[in-house]
Amino acid sequence: FHLADGLYRRAENAMRALHQGFWLGWMRTSSLNEATRLYYAGSSKYQDTEYNSSGLKAWESRLFDRHFAECRTLLVGAVGGGREAVALAERGLEVTAFECSLELARSASKIATARGLAVEVMTVAPSEVPELDATFDGIVVGLGGYMHIPGRTSRVRFLQRLRQRVEPGAPLMLSFFTRNPDSRFFMWSRRVARGIRWIRFSREAVDLGDAVAGSFDHHFTKEQIASELAGGGFELVDYGEDPIGQAVARAIPNE
Repeated sequence: FHLADGLYRRAENAMRALHQGFWLGWMRTSSLNEATRLYYAGSSKYQDTEYNSSGLKAWESRLFDRHFAECRTLLVGAVGGGREAVALAERGLEVTAFECSLELARSASKIATARGLAVEVMTVAPSEVPELDATFDGIVVGLGGYMHIPGRTSRVRFLQRLRQRVEPGAPLMLSFFTRNPDSRFFMWSRRVARGIRWIRFSREAVDLGDAVAGSFDHHFTKEQIASELAGGGFELVDYGEDPIGQAVARAIPNE
């Protein structure tokens, strides 16, 4: 049984790597973004009033209390249905938020208004940050939002644009899936994806850790998240992986 079970699991992982690698290679960035949008638009959970009124997760609250105590104004990216924005506004903070899904942005605005909270929610294109004249005391990117951005270049550019909205020393909180750096699954799925993109004459990169399972998700190591934060103008100051990857960084002075 153990021999057969081990062979079955290896075959299952190989088929999953082949399946995901093919679609990562076949789909353009615009298609990966659309897959993510449709995934969230089709999930009732993220537009559910009870869920979006449930407050911060325990780990979010712990990190927020530790690093955002002096903040009064916040920019919340990838706000989703509004859970983080509502919870933070109820703490008395001034919250401005943005979201690429029109359905989720409307849900966030509706829930905030119903609770008597003045939360401004803007819609933007995927991986973009709205043009704003204001600067903020801190930034929170909604649960898992950062990992849905395809491509290191786009993720670092997203961070750079966030950096423009805060002063040096301001905190930024992200969350994401993590991975074992020695995972064969991600190595094989990237090889397949690169082969498909070579056949398609596509120059779009495939990063180690990319996956598409309903939505596009990039899985990070600690070293990778620290590197991308540094490229975006932030220094990693707090990191954890339970129950999800989580990072707090501080904005560094512009060179």
